[in-house]
This record gives sequence, structure tokens and C-alpha cells, in this order.
Amino acid sequence: MSVNKYAFGKIYQITDNNTGQFYLGSTTKDVDYIKKHVLNIVKEPEAKELFKQGNYTVEILEEKYCFKQCQLDRRLREWMNNLNSCINKSKEKDSNVKMVKCIVCNREYNDTYYYKTHIYQKTHRERMMEP
Repeated sequence: MSVNKYAFGKIYQITDNNTGQFYLGSTTKDVDYIKKHVLNIVKEPEAKELFKQGNYTVEILEEKYCFKQCQLDRRLREWMNNLNSCINKSKEKDSNVKMVKCIVCNREYNDTYYYKTHIYQKTHRERMMEP
């Protein structure tokens, strides 16, 4: 039986010690990995420039048990919305997330991949085939 890697999900903050600006992210890796690979992890060019100087700290804000990537992403968005001053550009895209609703069980999904995986479960296929 394989281990669910999202069981070790973390929300982290990388703070520039000179300016106080910070970047929020999520991972299943440990803090040492984040520190060593910060320039590969941070996606926004402005944030990369900020952290190139090497004067930053990494802090784990929350350890979150999740079953799927979308659950960890949802928690990250909640942190971004609560901490308005983060420098993440991806925060702006979050309000445009399209929700998809399952016609069988009425659960909502924010990603069509997870929705498609969900509806292909055996019980859903059988119920959708009924007249």
C-alpha cells in the first residue's frame, strides 16, 4: 500500500528579511528542501529577484493532512486571502476559479480533472446509467 504524500502537506511562508515582503506556498517536502530550492519553488519573477540575495527565512505556517492536491491548494488560497500583503501573483487568479458540480451527489469541485475522476467511480457510473 502506498503512502498518501499529501498527508504531509504544509503551508509555508518565505520572508525577505530586508523588506518584510513574503511569499506563501504549499508543499509536501520538508523545510530544508524549501530552503535549498527556494529559487526553483517560487514562480513569480519579482519574488525570485527578492529572494536571490539569500537573506530570507522559511517558516511553516500550518501542517495539513490532505487526501489530494486540490485540498492543499484550497488551504493555501485561504491563507493568501487572510494575509493580503503576500506577494504571490497567483492570488489574483483565485477569484476566477470555475466550480463544477457533480450531478449525482451535488459535491463541488474546482478542477475538471478531479470532477472527471470523481464521476468515473463505479457507484456514480451505475447511478448515471439508470433511466
